[in-house]
Amino acid sequence: MPSKYPLIHTQGAASVRRVGLWSSMGTVAGSSIAYGSSYGQFPSTGGSSHLLDVPIHDPDVPELRAKIAKLEATVAELQNTVDALRFERVVSLASLEDPEFRLRIPISVVIDSSGAQVTAHAIDLEDFGVGETEYEAVDDLRRSLRETYAFLLENESELGPIMVKQLARFRDVLVPA
Repeated sequence: MPSKYPLIHTQGAASVRRVGLWSSMGTVAGSSIAYGSSYGQFPSTGGSSHLLDVPIHDPDVPELRAKIAKLEATVAELQNTVDALRFERVVSLASLEDPEFRLRIPISVVIDSSGAQVTAHAIDLEDFGVGETEYEAVDDLRRSLRETYAFLLENESELGPIMVKQLARFRDVLVPA
């Protein structure tokens, strides 16, 4: 069953509807009208096909153009998201490489190399590191985790409710050696 809206082409200021005619007998039959494409590929049972440019003055054309523009913007936005995700990956951090602290369990770290610098983000501990390479970013994250945990331990009696929760998360994952 043909679509309500045939393929619409813009040629200058005029819009045209590409209409294909085909016949299984090899002749053009006026009663066999199909909505087609600009390449002339129509359903065929072995007969001939032809394209006709029929000017249209359909009030739905501006609405369709607006919908197409919106879809194109959505596709571009999705492509940007896909491109950004290509540079993100999750790794497991098993050590802080520090004699004073050790990890009870490995930490999931999101590595993002989509920008000018690489970032390593420990989402569960709400901490991150940056560097020019992945190794530098992870090393900076390790340093930041050690410093944050040490700060929280030293100032435990003065912490507000949010930082007390942060310290509890750190205690679930890190322990002094």
